[in-house]
Amino acid sequence: MEFTADGEWHASDGCNDQTGRWVTAAGGTLLATARSTTLAFCADSVPIDQWLTTARRAGLDGNVLVLLNAHGDETGRLSPTN
Repeated sequence: MEFTADGEWHASDGCNDQTGRWVTAAGGTLLATARSTTLAFCADSVPIDQWLTTARRAGLDGNVLVLLNAHGDETGRLSPTN
């Protein structure tokens, strides 16, 4: 997953390229949308677009991005690749 300074995000679930837009506000509030994507089946796919679009807050646990939904439940964790 990559977040760009101009409000775009780009990711892959392992089979499909995914993109969308994002914006943050005070206190870790997050709003993200996803664009249409291909739907190639992949047994080991990771639903990054679902994690991101259902998240309403984001924060860091060390260098891991933690996504939380409106109820405060964790929707996903994204670790840096570098």
